[in-house]
Amino acid sequence: MGWPDEEHIIQMLRQIKQEVPPPRQEWKQIGKEKLLRQTRRVLWTQKAVRTVSVASTFTIAMLVGVWISLGSSTQTPNDSQWGQSPSQGEQVETLPQSALPAGQDEVDKEAVPLPKGEKQHTNQPSVPNIRQQPNQSRNQATLDKPSSTTAVMSGSSGRENSIARNKTRVEEQAVRFLREKLGEKSTQYEVDIVHSRPDDGQIAFRKVIAGIPQQESSLLVKVDEENGEMSMLFYPGQEQDATKNAQAPAADRIEENVAAKELAATLRLVYVANASRKLQYMSDPYTFIDAKSGKQVRSKQGEKVVLAATGKGKQVTIKDGEQGAQLLANEFGFTVSGNGFMRAEKKGFSFTWSPGEGGSIQLFTDEDGIFTGYEWRGAAEKQNRDRLTTDQAQEVALNQLKNYLPSQIHEVSVEEARHNGGETRFTFVPLIQGIPVIDVPYRVTVELASGKVISMTGEFAQEFALPHKTDALSEQEISTHFVKTVPLELVYWAPDSESDPILVYQIPRSAKQPWSQDAKTGEVIK
Repeated sequence: MGWPDEEHIIQMLRQIKQEVPPPRQEWKQIGKEKLLRQTRRVLWTQKAVRTVSVASTFTIAMLVGVWISLGSSTQTPNDSQWGQSPSQGEQVETLPQSALPAGQDEVDKEAVPLPKGEKQHTNQPSVPNIRQQPNQSRNQATLDKPSSTTAVMSGSSGRENSIARNKTRVEEQAVRFLREKLGEKSTQYEVDIVHSRPDDGQIAFRKVIAGIPQQESSLLVKVDEENGEMSMLFYPGQEQDATKNAQAPAADRIEENVAAKELAATLRLVYVANASRKLQYMSDPYTFIDAKSGKQVRSKQGEKVVLAATGKGKQVTIKDGEQGAQLLANEFGFTVSGNGFMRAEKKGFSFTWSPGEGGSIQLFTDEDGIFTGYEWRGAAEKQNRDRLTTDQAQEVALNQLKNYLPSQIHEVSVEEARHNGGETRFTFVPLIQGIPVIDVPYRVTVELASGKVISMTGEFAQEFALPHKTDALSEQEISTHFVKTVPLELVYWAPDSESDPILVYQIPRSAKQPWSQDAKTGEVIK
């Protein structure tokens, strides 16, 4: 049995829903409370693991101490060497406190006698532990360097540029594992800091030929600290044959300061809108200097194009999932229904729908509900048409993006066009006073088969208040600062998998990338 005047009540409820905005603050509170609960669970788990570890260590230390003390007081001719007390002429070696991990309990710092004949192995910075077999090369010893290391890059001019850093525990484990598996061949590899992810247990290595490394990593060691398992992956395609260039005499290379001057010509004036020093000169990390010819060589990622694009300043506020579904259908051609699944993100909120056929689509907003983008994940649409070229896809991407660009923008720079299967993702940055704002990217992905924009994200509501470019040093002045301060290293670099590697100068990837200097003072920004 229905309610009396049921249709009237439904109409009133719909009217109230349209007139009364949803309580945004409650949404924020719900998201924050959910994140806090998750954080508490993670912290509780970590605390429990630490407690169990400390208790286990304490118990083992006590048992070892009791065992040793009993063995020392009740020695018999049949006692094992673990229970024997040191005889005359023998020395009991102890573990120094400096060899123990930081943060371990005081009970672990007590001197623990080692068995007769055993040698102590420590990582004391003052006395590096280098165990070198007679048939091993000097390079083998470098893998046993202490935790505090200094990477030194030497150019043809003899100038040394040092970048000091601490070797992580995961790196040390990976180096030991590599030595165990490859033996003497392990000396042909060094840790590739750029492509490594120590927090995820992934340490990349790059090959070294005649003392000069290849730029790309060709080997990866995975370390699982929870269960102690380690594995190794090779990337044979990255190990291009550079041996024919390895014997090139140093006299054929240009001087390092000459390369630095040539590299200084690639500096460009940029804005960093969200930094304290908003006007900076930055190097191009995709440009290198040929060590023989002294000419600039550039990878395809380094090609940047400036295009006209006047923003229309369109801003959309999403109050609920229904409005989000309408926007996706009317503006972008994705048909979904319902409110979707709402989730609090690191920045703002997201709504997710699964319209079927194994795909899903997400719509993103900031904390005030302002639209910041969407992303479709699913199979490519089948179309009876030719695939778009890169230029055609770029035009499609820009035509849609212009609707949401701030109205003060009239030009954009195409920083990158990355191809992945049947998709191309473009990264655009706005130009203010003809200067790119590099930390405010707009990313648009186009499906080449359908010609459809399947992803578009960016801070479309951000306004720009930036200093005038007349405050910056001239190109000649910043070039002088650059040549005096920039470190360089020699590496083998190949433009693509089909080309032979060539010897180039580059700014070390272990340094801050891209290399940047304050445009007003020339000071290096670290």
